[in-house]
Amino acid sequence: MDTATTRIPIIEVINVVGGYDNIDSALKAWVRISKKEAELMEQVGPPRKLNGVGRSVYCATPDVVSQIIWSLPSKVAKAYRRKCATIITRFQMGDQTLHS
Repeated sequence: MDTATTRIPIIEVINVVGGYDNIDSALKAWVRISKKEAELMEQVGPPRKLNGVGRSVYCATPDVVSQIIWSLPSKVAKAYRRKCATIITRFQMGDQTLHS
């Protein structure tokens, strides 16, 4: 994560959450997602260096990364979607433990 901007490298997230074997497969998945979810690409912007060093990579804010994870067809992404739904439902039902 870029500490100055709190942006997260997208390809690495897709690689881990998507369950891909390598970065190239994750990159191909990102290309598919970016074509299908064009409005996400507008929020991502051009590649940038994390913390000003290394190679330039696509990064996004945590809320955009969450949307990208929702687009993935993996078991981990499915578990993430379920957990999010549970938390949202608890919030809507007034669960006070979420406010602490």
